[in-house]
Amino acid sequence: MEPNNEEAPSVAPPVEAVGQKERLINKETTGAQVLWLLGINPNTTAENIINDKYDKDKLKESVEKGIPQAHKDKINKASFNEREEYWENKKDIKAEDRMKEWEKGMNAFLDPIKEDQTKVTFLKNILKKDGEDPNNVTINAKNIYDTFMRGQGNGDVQFFVKSIVDNNEFGDIEKNQDLIRNLGKIYGDNSAKISELLTHGMANVKYKENEFFVSAQENLNQKNYGDPEIWNTLDKNSGSWDEKQAKIKEAERIAAEAVVEKKKQEEEAKKKENEKKTPVIRSLEKDKDEVEDAYNIVANQDAEKIKEEWNGHQKLTISALNEPVVIDEEVIRDYNELVAQYAIKENKEVPFFFVEDTENKRIVKIFVGEAKSYGSTELSPITAKAKDGEIFADWWNGENNKKNLFNGKDGRFKVGMGHTHPKGYGPMFSNVGEGDFGLDYSSEFEFRSSALFAANPCASNISFVGS
Repeated sequence: MEPNNEEAPSVAPPVEAVGQKERLINKETTGAQVLWLLGINPNTTAENIINDKYDKDKLKESVEKGIPQAHKDKINKASFNEREEYWENKKDIKAEDRMKEWEKGMNAFLDPIKEDQTKVTFLKNILKKDGEDPNNVTINAKNIYDTFMRGQGNGDVQFFVKSIVDNNEFGDIEKNQDLIRNLGKIYGDNSAKISELLTHGMANVKYKENEFFVSAQENLNQKNYGDPEIWNTLDKNSGSWDEKQAKIKEAERIAAEAVVEKKKQEEEAKKKENEKKTPVIRSLEKDKDEVEDAYNIVANQDAEKIKEEWNGHQKLTISALNEPVVIDEEVIRDYNELVAQYAIKENKEVPFFFVEDTENKRIVKIFVGEAKSYGSTELSPITAKAKDGEIFADWWNGENNKKNLFNGKDGRFKVGMGHTHPKGYGPMFSNVGEGDFGLDYSSEFEFRSSALFAANPCASNISFVGS
């Protein structure tokens, strides 16, 4: 996991040091350069294996395509850890204030460098974007940070190294070793040492291949592998970063499990609450999976068998779902609290009246009814029309409302009759929708799916008993 560079800007701006410039093929460093290019840790690798792994083709590949991925990742993780630890004691300072502090120090480092045209040319070459004229490049702290810590650079040490080697001649790299060493400290002190060795090695392979191979082999033969502490510090920093990320992942795992456990407890609490309700009402509040299971059971039954189960009302017409009609939650609540409870109280099936909004395909109102007798299966639906927005609060009473009854297809609202199901599957609606019948389950409480079958009894001598 990469750190947020906004939260942890690179380490303190480097202070330019004047030191003895080394030639890139110096016998003191060429053996170490080979090992860093190939990712071979001499502290953990047998001597005979080191010489066996010294492959010139692999060295060229490290320059052209990049160092081994695992080696690159380890270097970057170590650099992330160095930068994070640098800012560890300044976490109480806002990110933008830390950035201002870093930019102030970096600009102070860059100001005297701008007086040296050789260094200016070098910096512009490594800061230029693809196709950009180096003369148009601005040298300041913001551009340094944007180039190497954001975007394509994104804190990648190898990106910094290749920006130098791919955009400068051998002589320019050799002349600016002090600048490279100091600028590399934006990645951390130990990471700066690594970037310097990688820069030397890549430049040597690219520009002085034969001389470098001879010198490097002499170093390796003499077991001159470079400073072992650079490798030790790399292992320490990358290991520390891995431990931090493991703790973060563990915390995330625990948090995720806590969310799951909380949801489980809420579901159990809801289940216990539902168990307190009456069996009939509880049966009408099935979750989606149970609804689908109930539908599959009923759908596989023969329609004649379903008719027989209507407890003496066999003269019914059963028709399947044609076009979906939504049941409003208010209707479901009223069915549970009024119609179903009335059926329990009377210990019999109970008819009810409903109002359908044919324009929006919604059942918007339900009333308890009582049938005195049943006639033929030829249904004559009661239909009515009201002003837009009205929900037939008192549609059954009064001659004025009766004058508004006409064919439901010509009006927005249609009144029909339904019936409680003897097996407790939920309400059965008659003459819903444009076709024979239709429902869908869009409400919080979903009825068992035998409600997809419409029973069309014809009711005569019906009296309204209230809602």
